[in-house]
Amino acid sequence: MLSSVLDTAGSEAATTQPASAAERKIILTAITNADNTNKRLPEDFIYVMMNSMELTTMVSLLCCPHCFDKKLTMCITQSKGMAHLIKIKCLNCEIYLWPDLTSKKSNNVHLDINVRAVAALKESGISHSKFDRFCGLMSMPCMHRNTYNNLANIVNTAIIEAGEECMIRASAVVHGRNISQPLTTDDRISSTGCPVITVSFDGTWHKRGHSSHSGNGTVIDFDTGLVIDTEVLSNYCCVCDSNSAELNFDASKHMCQKNFSGSANAMEAAAASKICSHSVASENLFMA
Repeated sequence: MLSSVLDTAGSEAATTQPASAAERKIILTAITNADNTNKRLPEDFIYVMMNSMELTTMVSLLCCPHCFDKKLTMCITQSKGMAHLIKIKCLNCEIYLWPDLTSKKSNNVHLDINVRAVAALKESGISHSKFDRFCGLMSMPCMHRNTYNNLANIVNTAIIEAGEECMIRASAVVHGRNISQPLTTDDRISSTGCPVITVSFDGTWHKRGHSSHSGNGTVIDFDTGLVIDTEVLSNYCCVCDSNSAELNFDASKHMCQKNFSGSANAMEAAAASKICSHSVASENLFMA
């Protein structure tokens, strides 16, 4: 009897509590938005790599919806990155049944497959030159370098905005929980009215040996485990360095990556100082 009660209680606890810390963090920062359900892709939505000759054979086996005759032909007229303009024509009716691209535009601006390809390449650490080599071996057209660079900037901006939005939600959660339900025995309010929270900080660099040109610091709330702020520092900009010898070079016309003048060893302390300085102003939190 006791074992059955314990089993029931354990099963109920397992269903009510998140199975992992990641799920708990997602629940804490989750946003209920009914519009997100309309933006989800169908479950059968996938991109398929297929031989064009096999696709032509497949189309030739289909019937025309107008004359019901098997006289359909297919041709690929042009490519736009990873998307292709395919035209399917009925030789009997002399009309085009499918003059469209193989990918739709996301947000009515850029082709979805191109955006996904660039995001996947950057996530995997693959440069455009390596991607060009891959496409050459696969006998498929490659995305132009200018298109890749433009989409890479868009993807980078979207990633930064998503990260900042996530940290804003995390800061709001930490602020609300420390005001209404203090989680630690050391809870207190600073002289500025901001809740004092306990955090952990860690810094890292792009490469070892204290010779890296970029590094970042991250602050994590001790009680919730949420990342509430991060700071990226760089003491080098390739555009400024490559054009430093030009007399008429205007540095304001590009997004300069350099925001720190010290050494790699000093980046960790500088990142911690910057995070603490703007935590009170932007996040209404006092870190200890």
